[in-house]
Parts: sequence; structure tokens; C-alpha cells
Amino acid sequence: MVQYPAQLQAAWWSWKLAGRSLLPNLRICFVAGAGLAPLQHERFSARGGGRSVVDPNVFIDTSSYGRQGIDNLSRALGIDPIVLGSDRPYAEPIDPQLGEAALRAIAVTNPYRLLEGVSA
Repeated sequence: MVQYPAQLQAAWWSWKLAGRSLLPNLRICFVAGAGLAPLQHERFSARGGGRSVVDPNVFIDTSSYGRQGIDNLSRALGIDPIVLGSDRPYAEPIDPQLGEAALRAIAVTNPYRLLEGVSA
């Protein structure tokens, strides 16, 4: 419960701080909500890290997270970078009960943009 999310957060911050500048056109998806690292952007900014800018080519999958995690990620990043994921075979993807429009975004529209680079 501690080491894996910490590794996911380290990957997120490494990408934010160095990865994008090295690979400016890459579409990338962080699993398991990047360990909820996007929720730390306020803290990062408060400590002089600068304002967070949502990167249209960065996506977050929802594996292991339900309504609360997905709701918080969407508040931090907006709905556009969130894609439905699962921890199959251990757990199936769930309906986060955030409404029909949000479910369509994370299950159809956003995954299509992640894979194809264009809107569905």
C-alpha cells in the first residue's frame, strides 16, 4: 500500500520535471491514477514549484480507484485526461457513478484520444 503508490508518484513527478522536455510529442498514460500524485500539485505550487498546467498528451488510468479517487483526480486535472482502467485479473473496472457524461468520457472519448491522438 505504500511502496507501489510511491513509485507511481515518483514516475509522475519525474515526467513532469524532465520527461516532457525530452519527449515533447509523446502521449503517455500513468496507471493507477499515478498514485494520486496529481492531487499534490497544490502542495507543489505552494512550495515554489510553479503553477500546474494540464498536458493534453498525459493521461491517467483509474485502475484501483473508484468514485472518490476518480472524482479527486478530475478535480485536479479535469475529466479529459482520465481513462477507465482495471486491475484485471484481480479487479474489474467499475462504474464510478459520476454520471453518464463522465462515464462516456473516461470509457470512450478519452481512451480514443490516448490511443489515436484525436477526438472520438
